[in-house]
Amino acid sequence: WAVDLDRLNYNANQSKLGNLFLGFFEGLFLDGRVRIQEIEALIKWVEQYPEAVNVPHFDNLYQVLVKAAEDPEFLLSRHQEVQASLDTFKNSKYFKEHTGDVQRLHGVLAGLSCDQEYSDNELFALNDWLNQHNYLKDDPIYRELLIALNHVRVLNRVSEDSKEVLKITIGK
Repeated sequence: WAVDLDRLNYNANQSKLGNLFLGFFEGLFLDGRVRIQEIEALIKWVEQYPEAVNVPHFDNLYQVLVKAAEDPEFLLSRHQEVQASLDTFKNSKYFKEHTGDVQRLHGVLAGLSCDQEYSDNELFALNDWLNQHNYLKDDPIYRELLIALNHVRVLNRVSEDSKEVLKITIGK
């Protein structure tokens, strides 16, 4: 009996890719602006995961990305439409909410850090995302991010040190 693990794990792998893709998009939108480097990073990420093309609803989102590579404002103007498509990724029955959201967190961090710049708005938005998902508090990455954003949470202020600590934390 040879078990084909790829076939056995197909649904899990598709859900994971969908959650990462969702999180990456969320990371792009965190600060309310989208830059060409961020779009190119997402396209590059997709190219590294060719199996992503099998994720439901992927093709529509990828076509939006290609169009956005020519005009980043296009993506912002379609944010609600893109978000509605992204919400379809959240409907996975295969994973519990926690697992999917941890995977989305990885994607959020990828989207946030792909341009290697951390604006104050992005740090405040990441802090809000973490607050909205505080049920992830047992996850080690979540806890490290809370520590890295301590000044943002406690003092409601972003410093260059906060940005550097976050950059190091994400780099791990």
